[in-house]
Amino acid sequence: MMTLTTLSRLRRSLAAEHVLSVYLDFATPNPADRDTWRTALDHALERARTHLAGANRGERAAFDHSVAHLAHAVERAARESPVGWCAFITASGVREAHALSMHVPTLAMWSIGACIAPYVRVLHNAELVWLAIADSRKVALYQYHAGTLTPSDKFRAHNLVDQPEHMGNQVSPHFHSGTHGATGHDAAQRSLIAGRDRMLDEASNRLDALASERAWIVVGGIPVVAAQLADRLPARPRRVVIRVPLDVHASAAQIAAAARSAACTLRGASDSSELAELLELENDGLATTGEEVTNRALDEARVKTLYVTPHFLDTCATASESAVRSALDQHAELVLVNGEAGAHLDEIGGIAARLRYRTSRDAARAS
Repeated sequence: MMTLTTLSRLRRSLAAEHVLSVYLDFATPNPADRDTWRTALDHALERARTHLAGANRGERAAFDHSVAHLAHAVERAARESPVGWCAFITASGVREAHALSMHVPTLAMWSIGACIAPYVRVLHNAELVWLAIADSRKVALYQYHAGTLTPSDKFRAHNLVDQPEHMGNQVSPHFHSGTHGATGHDAAQRSLIAGRDRMLDEASNRLDALASERAWIVVGGIPVVAAQLADRLPARPRRVVIRVPLDVHASAAQIAAAARSAACTLRGASDSSELAELLELENDGLATTGEEVTNRALDEARVKTLYVTPHFLDTCATASESAVRSALDQHAELVLVNGEAGAHLDEIGGIAARLRYRTSRDAARAS
């Protein structure tokens, strides 16, 4: 999949060309009917073709060539991409195509430049989650990204003190260690604790290095040990650490499911927090909500982060495409707002922006 940087690069490279942009969902409600996606794609292409009624012969030919290139590429994609797929195709060939790890609405658009607004959904699904599953003997780290769980590092506790022997010989059944001093049992316990602490220090240092400034970290396993690991992680402004009830013997599927659930929870909390902050910034002239004022800020190249909702993407396709293209051109971040925060944003226009600076007009309004 593409990052925001590669999406921006694709946008620039295709800005002046006719592009067939295709998003495909291979899922089907009836497992026996595996070709449902073909019907959906045919309907989407037919809708795109209807907009060519007044086009010249050259453009119609370019569309037909693009559809032919699509026909070759999509057959392989259907075999190799069980979830979804997207492609950006011109008359000269497929310019970009790759599998998607999430379901997207099936779409086919013919336009000058690539249709990139639907890709905001894909970017939104690409958050990186780090998981740590800990007990007193080991910590296992995993990366969860774009629907895929990947094992990372493992750390183990090492006991450096052996149970003492009596005078180098086998211990008598009636012998006990240390009447007046530290017992062998106490020494072993201290060794176990020291080994566990070293392990947790190593794991937390590695996790801190792996996780970016704006990271989601999920910690599970034995509750007491998981809590100690979480407490060792240095606080960062954009870092969120949560603990989940995840057994140390959990399967890969169970770990992935926990990561997916945690990501959904974290995403909802993050969206609500950002929207609340955005509304406060709007009072100071450093944010906008609603299509009219947000478009004005986009035209003035003042947008630092653009926020849209799934409803806005679906119901305002032309407006969302224009806004997303403009945001990419000024190197703004793109954020899809879901859940309760998304419903709230829909009530005030479905689109918003965090601004780089405010104008004198905004400053006068804020005062």
